[in-house]
Amino acid sequence: MSDKIIQNFKNIFFILSMVIVVSILFLLFVNQVDASHTFTTESQTVSCSGSGTCSAQCNANWSVSDNNSSYIDQAWYGPNVTWDDIGQMGETHTGLFFWLNRTDKSGCEPSGTCGTSNCAGSRTISACTFFTRNVENSNCGSTISGVGTNITLNFWVKGVELFAMAEDTPTGISASAPFGYARVFCDSVQKHDGNGACVNIDGDINAIVTDNTDPGSADIAWSSNALPITSGSNSGQTTVVYLIKDSVDTGQRRSATSSGGSGTFSSLVAGNYQVCLNGGDGFGTEVNITPDACAPFTVNPPATPALSAKWTDTGTDTQNKTVTPGQSYTIPFNYWNSGQSGSEVTNITCTPTLPLPAGTTIAPGDLVCPSVTLTAP
Repeated sequence: MSDKIIQNFKNIFFILSMVIVVSILFLLFVNQVDASHTFTTESQTVSCSGSGTCSAQCNANWSVSDNNSSYIDQAWYGPNVTWDDIGQMGETHTGLFFWLNRTDKSGCEPSGTCGTSNCAGSRTISACTFFTRNVENSNCGSTISGVGTNITLNFWVKGVELFAMAEDTPTGISASAPFGYARVFCDSVQKHDGNGACVNIDGDINAIVTDNTDPGSADIAWSSNALPITSGSNSGQTTVVYLIKDSVDTGQRRSATSSGGSGTFSSLVAGNYQVCLNGGDGFGTEVNITPDACAPFTVNPPATPALSAKWTDTGTDTQNKTVTPGQSYTIPFNYWNSGQSGSEVTNITCTPTLPLPAGTTIAPGDLVCPSVTLTAP
């Protein structure tokens, strides 16, 4: 049986044992993850294969990224790796890099010598957490920083052919290495801030009453850290302002596709109002930012119209007089010119009784009306 076939059997054995070992490692690694939020772990053996002559390569990668609702908290590699004829493994963001090669045979060391046979192999490497969010560590032999904004980790492997020369029949190329990571999920009404932390969706709203009497109006302005809403009736908006009157939703809205905005509510009847702000969280769900993002205001009832009383101060000129409701006034309709009949004064008992018959002649002072109390209608 050729060395190549024997090596392939060995590779299969290592891959199967890798699955078991990596599963155990997950249970160890997750104990270190931020436990204040929900988290998950995921693993994958990144592998490539192909065929070719000397210096031909195969490549494979697996990328994972932060998003609006979650972030990568840790990442690790190991323990079982394979290569044919030599290989490399690493991660792009952190600069992690290893050669995968036999160290006991000349010509198989980096970067290999064309024509060298029996370089393929496998080995167990020390499983190691090489990335911890917002921490600089040297757990795996080199100092790696976990600092970064909206991080993407790109795990990769490369296999390189050495044995088959250009004039030979192409032979197999392969490489494999296991990687894993832990992802932390923010809570509802939160988002990932881009730096490995979950923050609450919050905001401010102000209402400036431009007319506080029915029909009233108010100008509003708001700001927030909300993200776009991707579901429900307000999908496509980022922030939505609700108008509440006497604790009941009026159905009136103002919205914006940005995290801030402004608008006006007008033709408002008397009552106690609030404008309250909603916005999208990291999952795209519309969430209530209240009670912090509510602004109250009041619209007053319309003023009571002033009453007018008519009187004749010469017997011929009718004028209007603005009076205060509830105050007593003497109607100065106390004489009547000769030849006049009727009266502008109604619903008031005068002496003599009005209206007077046509043609009645009254001397000054003969017609007297008492003080009356005028009240609001």
